[in-house]
Amino acid sequence: MVLNIQILRGIAAALVIWVHAQELIVRDVLPHSIKQFGYGGVDLFFVISGFIMVHITRN
Repeated sequence: MVLNIQILRGIAAALVIWVHAQELIVRDVLPHSIKQFGYGGVDLFFVISGFIMVHITRN
């Protein structure tokens, strides 16, 4: 289970890096819908945090 959470954290980090990199490198080249895809990384971090809090309090 811990490995799966680490994989999700890696995906979330990659999505956040994607948002920042596209703003610095390509700016207005990509369509807005593709730019919005990267914001899911922050949401994923919140979901992971909530899962960890519930898991800890149940044990």
